Amino acid sequence: MNACDILAGARKDGLTVTPASDETLKIRGDSSAIERWLPEFRAHKADVLDLLSDVPRRMWLVTRPSGERFSVSCTPPSSLAELQARYPGAAIEAEPEP
Repeated sequence: MNACDILAGARKDGLTVTPASDETLKIRGDSSAIERWLPEFRAHKADVLDLLSDVPRRMWLVTRPSGERFSVSCTPPSSLAELQARYPGAAIEAEPEP
């Protein structure tokens, strides 16, 4: 499971996940849902924080609900929020640096 899958699944279970200023995650919602997702968040914390950061990136991987997957190059760089607005419903993750 990658950071994008974790965030999508947690949101589907009604959780709200935000980065905190001290490099931690704030997870809000039903306590049983939090307990189910906590091991995944712990295992992938750095990737989840990276995905939630507002750091603009040039390359993103987009997976539409239909399963179509493609890479997007943004000039100037775009934030996750900008890509989510451009591709509603799609799972979006930062493409790894070469």
